[in-house]
Amino acid sequence: MVPPTPDGLPRCHEAGKPILPPDMEHLASGPMLPLQYSIQYQESVLLKEKDPNYPVFSVKVPSDQHFVNEDPADIFFIAFEDVFNLFHSKRLDYNLVRLYAINLQMKINRERPPHIAVADPYYMRDSQLQDGSSTRTKAVRYLESFMLMNKEKNTILLPVFPEDKYCTLIILCPKWSLAQYFDSSNTTTKKDYRRIRGVLDEAILGYSKNGGTFDKKGEFVRPDTKKLGFKHVIDFPCIKQPAGSIKEAFYVLHHLKGFVEDAEMMSLPPSKRDPIKMSGEINDDDLREDFHRLQVKLSEIIVHDVSNASGLLYQLRGLCKRDIEERLHRQGDGRTWTTKALYKPFPEPLKKKDDVLRRVRGAGSRSVRGVYEEWEECKKQVHKFSGNCYKGYPTRHEAVAKWRAHQAKKSKMKTFLVLSLLLTIVAAVLYFILV
Repeated sequence: MVPPTPDGLPRCHEAGKPILPPDMEHLASGPMLPLQYSIQYQESVLLKEKDPNYPVFSVKVPSDQHFVNEDPADIFFIAFEDVFNLFHSKRLDYNLVRLYAINLQMKINRERPPHIAVADPYYMRDSQLQDGSSTRTKAVRYLESFMLMNKEKNTILLPVFPEDKYCTLIILCPKWSLAQYFDSSNTTTKKDYRRIRGVLDEAILGYSKNGGTFDKKGEFVRPDTKKLGFKHVIDFPCIKQPAGSIKEAFYVLHHLKGFVEDAEMMSLPPSKRDPIKMSGEINDDDLREDFHRLQVKLSEIIVHDVSNASGLLYQLRGLCKRDIEERLHRQGDGRTWTTKALYKPFPEPLKKKDDVLRRVRGAGSRSVRGVYEEWEECKKQVHKFSGNCYKGYPTRHEAVAKWRAHQAKKSKMKTFLVLSLLLTIVAAVLYFILV
């Protein structure tokens, strides 16, 4: 049992318990309660299992809308603990921000408001942008291609995660080489944007070299590198959160929502525009109400698009525990979360090697060859077969890769043998004809 905070609210989500206490359920709106009941039911099932799977929602990234959808970024996870943090207005995990950004861009792709786009923030964590890393290179290429695809747009919205802890919204205007940082934190400690700035500068340099357009005098040459780059406005004035608040992500989602709504408003005739909404003015009560609407919207996305079989973000094939662990590791996800034994590393460390090897084995000769996840299934194909051949691998991904490489090698060898035989036959025929 996790002790509550002094105000009586739970510190973290306890598996099997309601996310919202009964005396707070009346504050939930729309799909928030159905989402809570869904999580509670799924946890009740998981808690009965000896080796329960991770309590997460799997999100499938659409493959046709210019998101980061290459493996392992094509599937990401919303932990049940993330929903707890959402409902209790705690610090949001970057995956929830990514989920909201993807949903907004899908809406933009459908309704096509002019001059605005939302980039996928998958790579925009400091830990993914280290100098010389493959993820940094991929981040540059993705942003470059996204800017080129949207070069007619005036504004590109990009959530970023400096130091992997905070959340900031960057407004990119490639035509004017301008990057404005909407940083809501009210702290005297300056955030370290060096890696993010470097990636953005490399991306706009590639944008310029590959046909990107600028407005008159829009190109900016950085005085330190003498190369094209962005003019980074780090201290752009925006709404600031109270001291001690950890709701940076809520403010980022608020700004994202506001920019897209303004763009939609601009597509309407002047007589139908709402000047109050477009003024940008907001008081504390309205801001709290907007945060609640964000809680409702994210709950709606999870209920209707992620966990519903007809949803646009539904992952059809369920992932086993090892697949989730492997993918989280490759995504650089180092969160902790609540399990049966309360907090464990996220993902949970793999067990001893012998136990893992039994889970994925490639079966060999004189049987049904292939990749098996359970030792008993593999055993049926190799037990009492002379000359059997099998090998264990830590993950299914590695096993499948090895199996495909083996099949390709066998195919090449078979082709070589057939060609050799044909050449031998042709040579023999020619010999008899000539002799």
